[in-house]
Order: sequence, then structure tokens, then C-alpha cells
Amino acid sequence: MYSDRAHLNHAGHAGFSLVELLVVIVMFGILTTAGYSLFREQTRINQAQQNQLEMQSSARAAMQVLIQAFSHAGFGCSEKISGTNEIAGEDTFLIHTDQNFSGTTSDRVTLIYGFEHVATTTAPITETNVIPVDNSTDIGTANFSKYISFYPSLTPNSFYTVTAKGLNSVTIDSSLSSLRDNSKVFRVNPVEFYVNGDELRQRFVEHPTGLEEVLIYDVQDFQLAYTEDDENLGILANWEDDPGNPENVKAVWIYMILRTREIEPGHQETRTFRLPWDPGQTFEGSTLPAGFHYQEFQTQVWLRNVN
Repeated sequence: MYSDRAHLNHAGHAGFSLVELLVVIVMFGILTTAGYSLFREQTRINQAQQNQLEMQSSARAAMQVLIQAFSHAGFGCSEKISGTNEIAGEDTFLIHTDQNFSGTTSDRVTLIYGFEHVATTTAPITETNVIPVDNSTDIGTANFSKYISFYPSLTPNSFYTVTAKGLNSVTIDSSLSSLRDNSKVFRVNPVEFYVNGDELRQRFVEHPTGLEEVLIYDVQDFQLAYTEDDENLGILANWEDDPGNPENVKAVWIYMILRTREIEPGHQETRTFRLPWDPGQTFEGSTLPAGFHYQEFQTQVWLRNVN
């Protein structure tokens, strides 16, 4: 009998009491909650970092396109597209639109940085302004599409204005002394950069179907500044949002504010954003949409092909 009682007492002390079980359950709950909170926070941090990396990668790709375009502004255009060879009433390779720095109003610019091969001559000519071509579909008589050049030509880098056209001929504003068969006809190739629906786009102005491409998404602001060499002395003047003489622009300062694609609940931008070339122009980040991280990107580009 004594042996049975001892066995029962030993068995009773070998298990957990109700209080001990409750303590274990509570501790397990606390550890589980803490672990889940840590997991959620680490996931949030990882997602935020991934969003930042995606934004930076997209910004670099877009900047490369802009650098390529601006650095080639005026390419093939002699004497800064001046005098009788002006394009669309402009004596400049750069047609800009300046907007206020507010985080919601972006600049835009049209660059003329070269030509597009649009036709080929089908016969040699002498002392005439009527040029036979294989197809004049992509040549116009208005806006940019009426400005063409020939290669090879007796006058390098010269523009001619189309005054009339047929299906297989174009009439230009001056007579050519000679032009050989199979000469290439190039049309001025302007490209516009602008923001629409938070997307930085490039639009090929004279493309028959209005071709445009998205360079980067989630653009909060896109600002440009220009510096001139008014005396052609190689000494750059101050940076300007609105250059007085675009034909004298030597370099451009590109500045963008981008935001992450994914929203982070509870996050609000608090910085004051300043234009790098004019710190007096500012706006408060607190006015921007909540939940996004914002980052600035900028570069300066020398327009290496202009005079």
C-alpha cells in the first residue's frame, strides 16, 4: 500500500500544474507575437529597400536616354541652325517650356538632334528645285516635317524647306545646282521630353503615328536648367530655368524627383526640396502624396555638337 501511495505522489509531481501550463502558453504567445512583428518589420524593410533599388535602376536607364539626346542636340546642324536654315521658325536646336518648381508641374523640352532617313532620290538633277524621290509619305509641308537635308549634298548640313510635294517628288524653296541619283533625303528629327500621368515620355514629333515611349514611371517632378555662352568665349554664364537665347545654350542641368511604386502605410515625406541650381526655389515634401519614398536624381550634360 505504501508503495502505491509513493508511486501516485511521484506521478503527480512529474506533470505540469495548471498555472505552469498557463505560463507556458502566455510565453509562447508573446514569443510568437514578437517573432511575427519582427518578421513583418523585416519584410517591410526589405520591400522598401527593393523599391528603392528599382527606382534607382529605372532612374539610371532614363538618365542615359536623356544624356544621349541632350549631348547630341544640334547634331548635323551647322551654325546653330541660324539664318536661312532655321527650323520651324526657330534658330535653335532646343525649344523649352519652363514650369514652376512645385512637385506637380514639370518642365518639357523639344530637342532637334539629327535627322531621320525618309526617302531616296530616284534620278540625278541639275539646276532645279523639284526633287524626284521614291516616296514622300514621311515628308510634309508644315511644321518640322517640311525641313529636309540631302546626303551627299553640295552644301553640307544645310536645311531646305519643302513648299509642295507629290507622291514621288518634293519641291523645295531653293534650286540645287546638282544632286546625284540615290542621294538620301533626311528629315529633321525632333524629340519631345515631357511628363504625362507621372510618366516621363519621349515623343517623336514627326512620326506619322505619333510614336512615344515611356522612359520611367512614377516621376514626381522633372526640371531643367540651361547655361549659355552669349559671347561664344567658352565661359559659361549662370544656370537659368528660362534661357534668353536658347541658340547659345551650351549645357543642361537635368533634375528629377522620383517616388517608389509601392506605398508604405504611415510614411510621410518631411524634407524640403530645393532646386540644385537655385536653392531659393523650394517646396515642402509634406505636400506630396503620403506613403511614398522620394529620391532626387540629377546630372549635367554638355551639348557637345553645338557651335
